[in-house]
Amino acid sequence: MSKKTGESKYKRNLISAINNDLIISPIVNDSFIKADKDGNGYISKEELKNCLHEIAMGLGVPSTQYGDIDTEFAALDINDDKKLSKKEFAKIVKRTLTKLADDL
Repeated sequence: MSKKTGESKYKRNLISAINNDLIISPIVNDSFIKADKDGNGYISKEELKNCLHEIAMGLGVPSTQYGDIDTEFAALDINDDKKLSKKEFAKIVKRTLTKLADDL
């Protein structure tokens, strides 16, 4: 099997996982709990920055690759309450994983 074929299979598996609630929901829940450092049930902009930085470090990529956090946070904060609910947070997890899949 060629390297390209292996990458395509990995990409398909990742995209499939992103679109499968049985797979992605536990990932979102675990990530949310870890990111919610103060335990208030929401993710602040600072908690999001730390979370994305940790994800980037774990993947061995620069955290700046995730773009402008302030812009991303504002786009995700649907009700403009300056914090992300789990539903809003789930969108960034899916976006991040989708971006990773696109880069494969």
